[in-house]
Amino acid sequence: MLDMAKKKRKKIDWEKIEAEYWAGMLSIREIGRRNECSDRAIRKKAKKEGWERDLSKKVRQKVRSKIVRSQVRTATSEKEIIEAAATAGAQIIELHRVGIKNLRKLEEELTQELRDNPTRLYLAQYGGEIIEKEYEITVTERISALQALANTMHKRIQLERQAYNLDEERDPINKTIAEMSDEELQLIARGRTGED
Repeated sequence: MLDMAKKKRKKIDWEKIEAEYWAGMLSIREIGRRNECSDRAIRKKAKKEGWERDLSKKVRQKVRSKIVRSQVRTATSEKEIIEAAATAGAQIIELHRVGIKNLRKLEEELTQELRDNPTRLYLAQYGGEIIEKEYEITVTERISALQALANTMHKRIQLERQAYNLDEERDPINKTIAEMSDEELQLIARGRTGED
């Protein structure tokens, strides 16, 4: 039985794991998941062999550089590069503003719908006949819809304030992506906060 378990085990590609570890772009758990290996085993091997995750900053810088270059392919001087990147950024902000405006319109429509005593349709079949009956939504359903709408409105207001640059001093918890450090962005990408 033990021999069969050993035969079924996949050989671990430690070179690939080491490269992913050094790159620092994936969490150790994710590296383990992708390579069918436990994160504990990776940590143990990394400690034993002195692996370091010091390439992540260089990788992030290269990613940012490629993004800027892809937006400014025809620019040649520093001034042209800055102008092209600023234009691309402004276009993105305008798209965000249009999206936020559309979200506001949907919120208003949903709010009005909730005010108009919404109903739900009940359909059933009985004795070969289809029965249709409308019922007002329950108080619980109404509360749930209002909570979801309030949450959406709260997020929309934050996005609006950010897109229109209405907050002079930024709360460190509500930073824009541009204001975050590389470490903060990496933590967010990994699904963690600074308190972990």
